[in-house]
Amino acid sequence: MGQETQLLSKSVGESLGKARTAEQKLSQVMERQTSESVEDPENDELHEAEETLAYWIDKIYRDLAILAELLGLPLLASRIVAESPPANNVTAMEPTRWDVGLRSATLGKGARLL
Repeated sequence: MGQETQLLSKSVGESLGKARTAEQKLSQVMERQTSESVEDPENDELHEAEETLAYWIDKIYRDLAILAELLGLPLLASRIVAESPPANNVTAMEPTRWDVGLRSATLGKGARLL
């Protein structure tokens, strides 16, 4: 494996960690919100948390597709691109089955592609 591939693999791992941190922050922010404040267009804390998570998820999908291409796996790269989430639904959160907090279904799907 070439140095570029190794660095990109490391970057994907680090991005997953940062995305999980952003996911936890968004979950905490959402749990503190009231129904009125969630819909408030000036709710900067919520919007910043959503944008941060969306950035990391987009980066993970993009880096995974590039990594698959570098490894000579064009079918996997095509699948990753096809399964990339739409930009408007990337931060959809759902409760876990243990009801400990909210998790990003999109982030979980991206992690399973590894």
